[in-house]
Amino acid sequence: MAITRITTSAVTDDSVTLAKMAPGTDGNLITYDASGNPAAVATGSAGQVLTSAGAGAPPTFAAAGASGRVLQVVYAETSTEINLGTSTWTDVLSANITPSATSSKILVLGAPGGLNKSGGDTQLNLRITRDGSEIAETKGLNTGSGAQLFVPGTALNKLHEPNSTSSLTFKIQVQNRDGNGTVTVCQNNADTSMTLLEIDGS
Repeated sequence: MAITRITTSAVTDDSVTLAKMAPGTDGNLITYDASGNPAAVATGSAGQVLTSAGAGAPPTFAAAGASGRVLQVVYAETSTEINLGTSTWTDVLSANITPSATSSKILVLGAPGGLNKSGGDTQLNLRITRDGSEIAETKGLNTGSGAQLFVPGTALNKLHEPNSTSSLTFKIQVQNRDGNGTVTVCQNNADTSMTLLEIDGS
């Protein structure tokens, strides 16, 4: 039986239908290998994305990158006025969060409001603690000896890597540096807030 060879020039554009193609595996994609020959990309799993392996290698399916996603948000707020006449670090506000993975990072956004210091050296300090240990501090909100300091609001932020899946307690604390005069937080019931964001670090 004579074999008829069909040359490329004899095949018109758009004439090869799906029915004329060899069957494959459900979900496979067609690509080219390093030799320039047609090849199949193995079917991935649900939720995976097609990832380039660079020149000379076929692409593959892989898990979508998750790093940087916000996994949970915890928000706390108070407007209860606090007056402090000693140099002891004093709690203003606290919030708890339990990371879902040890690779997670916690972005702490603290916003102490209604800060006032009258008398003494007019200096007050602020910090963020995690389970009793300091992780961020703002020192020296100061207007000079004998003056009065009033700050409507300030920022106290920290990106923390706890390496833990236990419940974590974060606090905003204030200190009357010299213990003289009076430090006030949330003066006139101004709001102090803290936001905890768990960031996927995988």
